[in-house]
Parts: sequence; C-alpha cells; structure tokens
Amino acid sequence: MNLAFLGMDASKGYLDCSLLDFEKQPILKPFKIYDNKAGHLQLQETLNKSLLSVDMIYAGIESTGGYENNWYNSLLTWSSKVKMIRINPIRIHHESKKSMVRNIDDTISSQIIAQHLADNYTELSESQPLSLEFASAKKVHTFTKLLKKQKTQSSNQLEKLVYSSMPGLLSLWKDHCPNYLLELLIKYPSKAQILNTSAKNLAKIKFISLEKAEKIKNDILNDSGSQDDKYIQYTISQLAETVLMLGQKIAKNSKFLHDNFKSENIELIKSIPGVGIESATNLFIEIEDISRFKDASHMCSYFGVHPVFKQSGDGSYKPKMSKKGSTSYRATIYMTAKSAIMFNPLLNKTYLKCRSKGMSFNASVGVLMNKMTRMIYGILKSREKFNSQIETENKKNEETKEEKILIIKKDLNQFKAEFEELKNSPTSKFKKNKTKKAIIKSQNSLDELNTSSILSQ
Repeated sequence: MNLAFLGMDASKGYLDCSLLDFEKQPILKPFKIYDNKAGHLQLQETLNKSLLSVDMIYAGIESTGGYENNWYNSLLTWSSKVKMIRINPIRIHHESKKSMVRNIDDTISSQIIAQHLADNYTELSESQPLSLEFASAKKVHTFTKLLKKQKTQSSNQLEKLVYSSMPGLLSLWKDHCPNYLLELLIKYPSKAQILNTSAKNLAKIKFISLEKAEKIKNDILNDSGSQDDKYIQYTISQLAETVLMLGQKIAKNSKFLHDNFKSENIELIKSIPGVGIESATNLFIEIEDISRFKDASHMCSYFGVHPVFKQSGDGSYKPKMSKKGSTSYRATIYMTAKSAIMFNPLLNKTYLKCRSKGMSFNASVGVLMNKMTRMIYGILKSREKFNSQIETENKKNEETKEEKILIIKKDLNQFKAEFEELKNSPTSKFKKNKTKKAIIKSQNSLDELNTSSILSQ
C-alpha cells in the first residue's frame, strides 16, 4: 500500500503542514493555512489531490493544549483514506532531540511530526479516537485538576501566613484546612480579633462548639505569633475565602461529572473493594482507552507507578517509584490504595507482608499502587469484574519464580566465595573484576525477582 504522512503543528489561528512519502521524502513544499473555513477547505483540497497518487494518508497532530482540536475534529471523519492521530508532545520533544535539530520553528516541527509518524504509524494508529462525550467529560476533569492545583497553592500560602501570625491555630490544621477554620479566618483574620471576641461568637460558626472555641482562644493566647498589620489581615481573609470557594467549586464539578458521565468501564473499576465512584471515574478518564497499552507493565510505566533501579559504579542502588506520567492518576490511585488497605483483604495481605519486611508505609502503599494498576488493566482488558480468586490461578507461576530465586541465590553465594578466595591469591585483576561483575549481575536479578514477587502478591 502506498502511504503518505502528514505532520501538522497547530498554533493559535494557523497550522503548519509537511507531507512526506513512505521514504520520508517531501511530496509537497511545507505550507501554512489559517484556522477558518477557507483554511479547512484548502487543507481538504490539498489532501484530495494527494490521494490521487497515494492509497492512504496518516495525519498526525501534536497535542498543544486545545489549539489542535479544530483541525483534529475536522479531519477525524472526513475521509476513510485519512487516518487522524493525536500525538503526545513528549514523543515529538524526544524526536527533535534525536534528530539533533538546533533551531526549531513551526515548519521544522511539522516535519519532525511527519517523520515520527512515518516511523511509528503502526503503533500510533492502534489507539481509538475519543468519543465526543468522553472528550467533553475530560475537559471537566482537566478543569477540576486545575482548580485543585490552585487550591493547593492558595492553601500553602495561607498556612505560612497563619503560622507567622497565629501558629496556635495549626493544631486544628491537619492534612488540610477544615472549612470551619477557613470561615473563622474570613471573619476574624488576626490574633487580636479572635482574642477580643467571646467564645459564644466564635461558636456561631458551624462545627465550632463552645468547647472548641475556648480551645482556639487558649491555643493562640500564648503562642509566638506576631501582631499583624491590616495588610496581613486582608491577605489572610482573602486567601481563606479563595480556598473555601475553590473547595466548593471542586465538589460541584466532581458531583456533576460523576452524576452525568456513565460508563461500563467505571462500574468495572468500581468492583475493586476500596474504589469509590469518584475514584473510578477519575481513573477511567486518565486511562482513556485500555487498548493503547500493550500490557499491564506498559500501563504501570506510562503512569509512573513502576519501580526503577538506579545503579552506580560500585553496584549499589536504591529501588524507588518512577513517578513519570500523570500526577493526577498517581494521586487518585494513592488514595484508593490507602482505602484498599482497610476494605480489600487481598491488598491488605500484600500491605502487611511489605510492612513485615521493613518497608515504610509509603513504600508499601507504592507496591499497592502498582498492583492496583495491574488489576485495573486486567479488569478492563477481560471485561470481567474483580475476582479475588485469581490469586490461586497465579500460584504455579509464583512457585516457578521461587525456584528461580533459589537458583540465583545459590550462584550468588558461589560467586561470593570465589571472590573471597581471589582476594588472597596472586591472580589477575581481570579475573577479580569478572567475578565482581557476576556478583553484581546476580544480585540485580535476585532483587528484581523479589520486587516482582511482592508486586504480584
């Protein structure tokens, strides 16, 4: 089949295009068109002429925060001979580094996109385009993530101001600032105002009892806070109001999304004990289409919940979570993993085993995050709800893995004993280094098998 590849780089109001043949040679001179009716007609006419000499055109456009949507939607269903593909900008970034291009403009970027498409069109075309409803729901999800980020920034700034002026209040500020404390700071943004107000007035705020009001006054009476001026008081009041408003908007957006966006995939994810409707919806929106992942390991690496090993020259290393990819996915799966410790017996067993081996709480939860991601992949791929009995089916594989661990341990002990003998004998440096490398290689293999055993439990 005679193929062509169209690279498109979208900017605000226009589009740069480069059309290459199967040998990555230009079919047309790179051209620029504007994002209006005339521009879209011009692009379609250009593609119609090109389709006279080729059988199919793969058109790839880089995700640029929304500027690409008009072009993507215009060509998505325009012709069966044009395959429209949205490309992750990280791919294009690394492609430009690989090409060692020093100066990049929109024209060169479109050429790089076309070249990357020519090299990877089979892989890129596997993912199905999002439905209109899914794409719209994802916009609500993205907007909610933005609000959460703004709330975190404002809350952090508010905490620093409260610490400098009324550190006694931070005893009520645990993982987050409760709403009653925000309402208190809106109405009484300074130490003097709280002390000069009676406990009865403070108790008029919802969820502040008379006893709690007395405690608040006592906590800040002898703390180290300084007397704030009117500017600090104003800033505290405005920040508290902003954090409270953002929290209400986030709750409203989440409720709207979960009430209106329905999918069988959400019900499948929700079948895992410890996963609620809100978490299931957010996870599904982040995953999008399960077919774009080759296997469970690919999905774990995509979201950065897989372990990585950093090895130095002397062979020492420390395993840790990759943390590449979507921070929103990891934040959601982290909270669901913590919930699963209480509500999912299978994951609770894995958690307790990790803790018994000396792993910290967060490291143990990290293992659960990886395991839950693999569970979600299996559930969405098989279209079957969560089944705890699947552990029994994997027992034989685990026994085989245990046998491999025993063999590697035996070889490792033999290499270590051999190295101790070489230390005290007049042998060549090459033989010593060879034995040392064998020890390091065996130790790495053993640690990888041990880690994968924990993840599969």
